[in-house]
Amino acid sequence: MKIPTTKENKQKVTGFGIERGYENPPENNPVYHTHDGIDQPRLFPKDFHGFPLFDAAPTHTAEEGTFIFAQFGGFIYMYLMLNKVWNLMAVGNVFSIGNFLSVAGITIGGGTPITSVISNTATLNFGAIAANTAADLTMTLTGAAIGDTVSIGIADTVISTGVNCADVTFFAWVSAANTVKIRCLNGSAVNIANPASGTFRSTIIKF
Repeated sequence: MKIPTTKENKQKVTGFGIERGYENPPENNPVYHTHDGIDQPRLFPKDFHGFPLFDAAPTHTAEEGTFIFAQFGGFIYMYLMLNKVWNLMAVGNVFSIGNFLSVAGITIGGGTPITSVISNTATLNFGAIAANTAADLTMTLTGAAIGDTVSIGIADTVISTGVNCADVTFFAWVSAANTVKIRCLNGSAVNIANPASGTFRSTIIKF
C-alpha cells in the first residue's frame, strides 16, 4: 500500500526505537520514525485522541509545544518541546486521565518523587489557654502516617477575633495513623489566650 507523504501529514522522527501500542493501526495520517536504522511508517487512526508511547527519550526536533510520552526503566516520562529543547515535565509509574492529568511519583527539578498529596479540614476550638501553656486538639487525615511532614492552614478569624492571641503559635504533627495533632501554644507570660473557633486545614505531601 502506498503511504501518502504530504507536507501536512509527514513528520520525520528519529531516535525513538520501537513505537508501542499500534500493531495494526487504522489507515491515514502516517508518522515516520527510526528503528534499527531504518525509517519506518506508522499509521494512526483518523479519530486518534491520545499520544503514542515510545521506549526512549526524544532526540528529534519537533514543533514548539509538542508533547511526547515515553516508557523505559519502569517509568513513564512526559516531555514538552519548549524553545527548541525537550523538557522533562513529569516522571511517574501511573498516568490516569480524568478531569485532570494525575501522575504517581512526580519529580520536580530532579528532587525526591512525590507520590501523593492528602488534605482535610476540621473546625477546632481550643478555648482558654493559660499563660506559658499549650493545648492540643486532633483532626482526621486519612493516609497520614507517623513521621510525615505536616503543614497547616488557619482561618484568619481564629486569631483576629480571638482574645489575647498576639503570642499564640500553632504547629502540627502526625500523632497516630490517620490523625494529625495540632498544638496551640500561648507564649504570653501574663495573658490568658482564647483563640476563636475556626477552620483548620492540614496537608501532607507523601514521598
